[in-house]
Amino acid sequence: MYVCLCHGVKDKDIEGLIRQGHTSVRAIRECSGAGGDCGSCACDVRAMLQRVRARDQREIDLVVAAK
Repeated sequence: MYVCLCHGVKDKDIEGLIRQGHTSVRAIRECSGAGGDCGSCACDVRAMLQRVRARDQREIDLVVAAK
């Protein structure tokens, strides 16, 4: 699904950038352009960052609990 129509950036593109270590809306904007023109998708990028971080934390918690 497209998150940024101005630059044609999809959710999978943004998730890939997050997985590569881009941890802020600014970093994602610098790499993909998402949030850089009209800015209407910046809140969506921020929400994606929060969701990925929460999911990663849950996975870490599961691994720690299994030990």
